[in-house]
Amino acid sequence: MKYIVSLILLLASTLVQAQFDVFGNKVPKETKKAASSKIVTNCPDMPNKVDAQERKQGLWAKKYSNGQYKYVARFVDNQPVDSVTRYNENGHKSSIFVYSAKSDTVRATYFHESGKVAIEGKYVNKKREAAWYYYNDRSVLVASEHYRRDARYGVSALYYDNGQVAQTLNYVDDVEDGPWRQYLKSGKVRLEGTYVKGKLQGKYRYWDDMGALSVEGQYRDNLSVGDWKIYEVGSNTQFYYMKYDNNGKLLNEAEVQAHTQQRLDHYEQNRWKLQDPAQFINNPEEYIYSQQ
Repeated sequence: MKYIVSLILLLASTLVQAQFDVFGNKVPKETKKAASSKIVTNCPDMPNKVDAQERKQGLWAKKYSNGQYKYVARFVDNQPVDSVTRYNENGHKSSIFVYSAKSDTVRATYFHESGKVAIEGKYVNKKREAAWYYYNDRSVLVASEHYRRDARYGVSALYYDNGQVAQTLNYVDDVEDGPWRQYLKSGKVRLEGTYVKGKLQGKYRYWDDMGALSVEGQYRDNLSVGDWKIYEVGSNTQFYYMKYDNNGKLLNEAEVQAHTQQRLDHYEQNRWKLQDPAQFINNPEEYIYSQQ
C-alpha cells in the first residue's frame, strides 16, 4: 500500500520543482509561464568595495553576462545585513533573504517566475528551522513541513486545492515516525497507518472513494503479516482474505487470484451497463457513485 503515498508525494513534487540554493537546500525551479514580476533593468551600478581587511562593506551587486543583476545586497564586515535579493537571468526576482541583526537567522522567501510566493521559511545558522510553507503558482498552499536543524521534525502535510488536508505524516530527525493519515477531499479518512523509525508497523486501514472500508491488515517492519481483509467496493461486506506469514509471503495466492478473476469477470459481464466517463469529466466523483 506504500505506492499511495509515493504517488501523492510525486504529484506534490511537480507543483514545486527544485534546484539548490546557496545553502545547498532544494528550492523551486523557475517556470516557463508568462511573468508579471518587475524586471530589474535600471538599478544603479554599485561599487562593491572592501576595507583594508578585504571585508565586503556597503552595497554590493553582481550581474549576469547579459547585464541583468544576479543579486543586490548590503554588507557590514563581510556579513550580509538587512536583505539580499536574487534575480534570474531574465531579471525576475527569485528570492529574498531577510537577515536578523546577528545574521544567524534568515527569513527566506522564494518566488515563482510569475512573482508569486513559492516557498516561505526560516534558516538558523544556514539550516532550515521551524515551519516551511510551499505554494503553487496560483498562491494555493500545497505542503507544509516543520524542521529542526535541517531535518524534518513533527507533522508534514499535503493539501488539496480546496485547502482540505490530503495527508499528514509525522517525522523524527527526517525519518517517518508516528501516525500516517490520508484524507478524501470531503475530509473523510482515506488511509490510516503508523510508522516506527521509518517502517510501517501495526494496524493499517484503507477506505474507498465512497468512504467504505476497503482493506484492513497488519504491518511488521514494512511487511504485510497475518490476515488482510479485503472488502467489497462501496460496502463494508468482507470479500476475501489475503493470508501472509511472518516474512510477508502470501500463503493463499491461488485463492486471491481466483477472487481477482471473479471481480474482473463481473466487470466484463456488466460493462455494457457502465456509463461513459466523458459525461462526468467535470465531476469524476459522480462517475464513481454511478457505478455502485
